[in-house]
Amino acid sequence: MICCTIVIRGFFSLKIVIFEVLIMPYTNEEGGRLNNFAAEPKVYQAAPPTKSQQRNYLVWGVAAITLVGGLLAVAFYASQAG
Repeated sequence: MICCTIVIRGFFSLKIVIFEVLIMPYTNEEGGRLNNFAAEPKVYQAAPPTKSQQRNYLVWGVAAITLVGGLLAVAFYASQAG
């Protein structure tokens, strides 16, 4: 870890902390260039939703459809009122 403190015109100091990654995957390309790439995340299999989660999805879906339907109805009737 590298730490440096910057004082700007004496009013306040800004502390910058830079974390160095100890193991950074990289490859050497032609001409001596380094090509850094991100570490791949751990892959896992998602678990299917539980009965409670399925019920919540259904409730939120119905609420969303009702809200959108109500907004469309208000927009329709407001456009016809002229």
